[in-house]
Amino acid sequence: MQVPKIRGCALSWWLVAALMVCQLKLSEASDCSATAVAKDGSRDARDCDEVDPHDVLRGFATKKVKGKTEKVPAIHPNFDYIKGSRWLWNNWREVEFTPEGNFVAPAENCDQPGNAACKWTATEDSLIVHFGGAGTHTLHVDDRSMTGVRDSDGDAVSAVRV
Repeated sequence: MQVPKIRGCALSWWLVAALMVCQLKLSEASDCSATAVAKDGSRDARDCDEVDPHDVLRGFATKKVKGKTEKVPAIHPNFDYIKGSRWLWNNWREVEFTPEGNFVAPAENCDQPGNAACKWTATEDSLIVHFGGAGTHTLHVDDRSMTGVRDSDGDAVSAVRV
């Protein structure tokens, strides 16, 4: 039997089996729930079928719309004022941060909302832009300007609100 590897580390067969059993048990549980506790002490309880831990790690949350669960970028409330705004990116062209978490820009196939490679999310103190083939950018924002870097090579990026 071939042993799975995660980033160069071999997993023991018993660990893989244990994880599979736990996943099976969780998927069978009908009364399963999870509670997220924020730094401010607020709590958000959800049913397990609403939470995909892989999506959380990728910067997505889930929300129910008319009984249907859909993935949406997780945008921290500190950045609600960015939703629907337009910015001049690197003194080049205007980009838009849609309320749904789409990043719309005239390059890298980001010219129409809905491209999964063109999204924005926000943590408590950083804005993260997935700019298609240009990669992920991490920015710090004040009311009218953003500064940061492209994560892959440290190339500087800036934007001003228009």
